[in-house]
Amino acid sequence: GFGKNKLDKIACIKEIIYRINMEKSKALTQISSPNDVLTYFKDMEDLRQEEIRLIMLNTKNKIIAHKTISKGTINSSIVTPREIFFPAIKMMASSIILAHNHPSADVTPSSEDKNITEIVARSGKLINIKLLDHIIIGKNKIYSFKEAGLIPSRIGLAKAYPLFLFTQNKN
Repeated sequence: GFGKNKLDKIACIKEIIYRINMEKSKALTQISSPNDVLTYFKDMEDLRQEEIRLIMLNTKNKIIAHKTISKGTINSSIVTPREIFFPAIKMMASSIILAHNHPSADVTPSSEDKNITEIVARSGKLINIKLLDHIIIGKNKIYSFKEAGLIPSRIGLAKAYPLFLFTQNKN
């Protein structure tokens, strides 16, 4: 069995691994691939609740900051574009990457994942902050919406915000 000493050693080893991963993520200053996002947020693989995090980038895809946007339950998390873009606007980010984990380790996107990705991409178009990717993190695997072709690359304003009404002045 596991005595207190063994459990303490396991906890210590887990903490050392966590700190090593945090140091690796601190060394990463630029995102160039979906795997860089996994490296940056490696700790998300082991979370027992869904978390949505945001990476804010400058025009050279260098990391300005990151923020946890939402902590949810074992199988869901609620977020709106307001919560996503507020910190990005404050940091003057030119682009963002969303990341969230699936505690089940299955990185298959849900219909809600696909829906929020499209809404965030369209909202970002309106305020000129591009959604570069949305990454789902599972245990040692990821799903990239960009690589799957699910990040809309060209969105006109009328499509970005369907309530816009464009009229011609008839004077």
